[in-house]
Amino acid sequence: CNTPIAALAERMDNGDLHLRAMIADPDGLKLFSTERFGSFDDAKRIGQDAGEELYLMGGKDIIPN
Repeated sequence: CNTPIAALAERMDNGDLHLRAMIADPDGLKLFSTERFGSFDDAKRIGQDAGEELYLMGGKDIIPN
């Protein structure tokens, strides 16, 4: 895989979740990032929501079909 993709999920002291995610094209000229905060119990939804946003921001043009 040549596509830089990253995510970092941290459980905060209050039990909530902080998610940072990004995708970039292989040459690094286009980079898209997002972050989410929410309940730790909603981790799956938070991750899916962040992934969908990155895809719509431009990830669909970076990741080959």
